[in-house]
Amino acid sequence: MSQREEKVRELHNQGFNCAQAFLCSYQYLLLSNLYLTHALEQAIF
Repeated sequence: MSQREEKVRELHNQGFNCAQAFLCSYQYLLLSNLYLTHALEQAIF
């Protein structure tokens, strides 16, 4: 199971409906990637 699928299941188990869980999982992964990218940029420069 992918990280996104695991996050959807986790959010759905917390009471989010399927659409909310799906959208929130993408937002969570996008923000995680943005933070990592920013941290890498800071480390390089």
